[in-house]
This record gives sequence, C-alpha cells and structure tokens, in this order.
Amino acid sequence: MRERIFRFKQFGVYHHQCPMPITTDSVLVGASAQCYGANSVLDVGTGCGVIALMIAQRNPVARIHAVDIHAAAVTQAQQNFNQSPWSNRLTAIKADFLEYATSTPHRYDLIVSNPPYFTEDTLSPDTNRANARNATALPLKSLIEGCKRLLTPNGSLCIITPYSTRNAFAQIVTDTLLHINGCLIVKGTPTVAPSRIIWHISPLQKQVQFKHLVIELSRGVYTPEYTLLTRDFYLKM
Repeated sequence: MRERIFRFKQFGVYHHQCPMPITTDSVLVGASAQCYGANSVLDVGTGCGVIALMIAQRNPVARIHAVDIHAAAVTQAQQNFNQSPWSNRLTAIKADFLEYATSTPHRYDLIVSNPPYFTEDTLSPDTNRANARNATALPLKSLIEGCKRLLTPNGSLCIITPYSTRNAFAQIVTDTLLHINGCLIVKGTPTVAPSRIIWHISPLQKQVQFKHLVIELSRGVYTPEYTLLTRDFYLKM
C-alpha cells in the first residue's frame, strides 16, 4: 500500500533514517495486533523496527525481539530502539528466521509480521527492496511452521497478506494445525476491491471473527475507523 511518513505521536520519535519507507501494511499490523497481556513478543522481518516500536508503545511490559536477516536493517532497528522510550525492552537480532526458529530457547506470547509476499514477477527493481519483499526468501509455509514452533500454547500470530492469496494462505494455516481466530479485511477506499487481510492465528480453536476496514474515503481523507486505529502513531491524525 501507499507509503506514508510516520513517527510516534506521543513521544515524537522520528524514523526518517529507515532504509525502506514505512508502509501502511506495517502500521496496520502494529496497530491491530492483539498485544495486551503479552509478556514476550517477536517481530519477524522487522526492517527498521516500526512494528516492534508500535507494540512497545501499546504494551508497557512486553519484552520484544525483532529479527531480520539483513544487517543494515538490524543496525537501523537497534538505533531506532535505542532512541525510543522503550529501549530497555527492545532487542534487534540479525538472524535467518528459519534458523532462529529451530535454535532459540525463547517462546512468544505474540508474533507479528509483515512478511515478504511478492513473487518474482512483481518484484521492485530496487535490489534491497526486492530482497526484503521476495517470498522466495521466506516462503509463507515455512514462516507459519516456524511461528508455530515459537508460540506459547496460548500465544497468537498477527500477520498481513494480500487478499488475493487468502485461500492458499488459509490452507497453509490449516495444514500447519493452527487456527484462524480473526480476519481483518482491508480496502483502500470504499469503491475498490479488498487488497489485504490481517490474520489472527493461534494454536487454540475459536470462533472466527470477520471485520472490515476502509482506509480512505477519498485521497487524504481517512475513515473514522482508520483514524481511531492509528491516531496514536500519526501526528496528523
């Protein structure tokens, strides 16, 4: 989705040094993840750390690990963490997620991710951006299997995917023996087709809750629902 300038409203923490512009997808995950009550959180593919920072702002006690395979992203994320009011609870880790999932002793009450889901025919010409968004680098099936291994028995996963891949993704979750507890279906404007789904997934089977969110009524005019969801993170909201 269209990228936007972002900083924390409450503390004025800028993230202007992020190697990749912060996207609406990341903001949606950080704002909608069910983080209350989570003591341990993992951000997979953290980039410059925006989702981890949003969780830290929303949850005053959680200790948050942020994993990324790219050294530059981890360096930038840690710098952003160090400049935030929550630096003592945030740690950036350079690691391949699949290796991390099989080697770490940690288990997490919440895992959040804005994963790579672009295939080769939709990649950006920018090399760093393409690598960060390429699904071949971290297939969704492998990502979900790794998350299952790292979740606590009552833990949950919040992840965003394209709406067009919803059936295939739901099948991956089923095959991994996890359960979809909620779906937030996202549209850019009232007249366009849905573009994203934010999934809430857990080892526990619950009744699935479906919700819908429209971001803008027209260019630059945000819906009340989107404003309410993200106003703590956008200065202009």
